[in-house]
Amino acid sequence: MNKKIFMVSLLAAVLFISACTSDTGDTSLNKPFIGGIVGVNMKFMEGQPPDAIFDNGKFPFTVGIQLENFGEDDLMPVSESDWAELCLIGINPSFFGIESEDLCTTLSSDLRGARKNFDGTILPGDAIFEVFGDDPPLNYEPDLQGNTDITMRAELCYDYTTKSTSEVCIKDDVLGNINDDTICILNEQKDPQNSGGPVHVSSLRENALGQNKIQVSFVIAHVGGGEIFDIDTDHEPKCDDDITNIDRNKVFVEVSLQSESDATITSCSGLSDITSGTVTLYQGSPAQITCVIEGNVDEDKIYTDIFEVDMSYKYGQYIEKNILIQDVSSGDE
Repeated sequence: MNKKIFMVSLLAAVLFISACTSDTGDTSLNKPFIGGIVGVNMKFMEGQPPDAIFDNGKFPFTVGIQLENFGEDDLMPVSESDWAELCLIGINPSFFGIESEDLCTTLSSDLRGARKNFDGTILPGDAIFEVFGDDPPLNYEPDLQGNTDITMRAELCYDYTTKSTSEVCIKDDVLGNINDDTICILNEQKDPQNSGGPVHVSSLRENALGQNKIQVSFVIAHVGGGEIFDIDTDHEPKCDDDITNIDRNKVFVEVSLQSESDATITSCSGLSDITSGTVTLYQGSPAQITCVIEGNVDEDKIYTDIFEVDMSYKYGQYIEKNILIQDVSSGDE
């Protein structure tokens, strides 16, 4: 089956949004990200599929799904190696005159994420239309004995990454400057900023730990409406939400400070390597990670640094539509 991929022209929207402040997302100049809890948004195209069809092969139709990247990660299945697959679920392909292999397709176009300009205006992410049933069309062939309803589901599985940044206070001599709050405050709850996506750093706290040591504890949380899976899963299908799939609820986490920082992250509980590892959100519950940052014991600087967290995962989500199949006489009786 040939699947037509139509890139949606966003030039007019881009020009409009560039000329004024958008009402969607965070346009604050002092916030690094647009934010939001959605990665790729899905919806059926109007009339594709229709609300009602006929039996006996009398109603050929197509199924069109619009995909738009609401988040801030670039989903690049064509120019890079990101995984992205769209499938139709809930129908028997032989009933609709197609083959099993026609029910799934990898995306044939990249979907760049939304962007915030330096002036706070927002550039929306890419959008495409994916069409099933173009050649040959879907056409319900059995002869029904009365009307019936079916549920058609479109499932999307794709790679995605959320980035989070938090301002942290670095004091080389923690104990000597424990009460000095003139530059920054050490012992307090911070305000993590997250790029648009369904996994976030929901909270982060910084505390003094020793003479030149600082503790940063943060929580990884699933905030979207789909399912999370290990970014490197070998399981098939990759976004299988079966309870026996051991790769469910796993996020690859990588932490860092700015490359020019004088401080060093020396350990992180819950990560297999010092600054990276796969974290399990047991039964979808949030997971806490605690890292230790060491300043330069030979100096006495106080400054604000940026604690960065990258969270990578496969994400599974779906949309559904009920279709009425109407029993129409074949005309031979």
